[in-house]
Amino acid sequence: MRYLTQERNGGGSNLASRSVVRGIALGGITLVLAVMHVWLNIERVDLAYRYRAIEEEIQNKAALVNKLQLERENLISPYRLKEMSNSLGLQPAQPGQIRNLALMAGELGATAP
Repeated sequence: MRYLTQERNGGGSNLASRSVVRGIALGGITLVLAVMHVWLNIERVDLAYRYRAIEEEIQNKAALVNKLQLERENLISPYRLKEMSNSLGLQPAQPGQIRNLALMAGELGATAP
């Protein structure tokens, strides 16, 4: 009987040390998870700022594309080209002055692209 009581008493201190180790391990895991949670939130906020900056850049580039298309249309408008040709003294081409290079290449035996 004495042997059984000693085993129980000795086993109790072993249980206490196991629970301490479990508590430390659980605290460590909790600390790691908390740090990871904070880090992920910081990354999420950083990504949100980068996303907003990229969206703004896309909007700016789209506005620039629209402005450039408008400028291109203005530059090649028939009215503007006619006004410029008149100011430079240019006249419409006469029927005999127009040459089709693709037909000329075919006449010479070369293949046209």
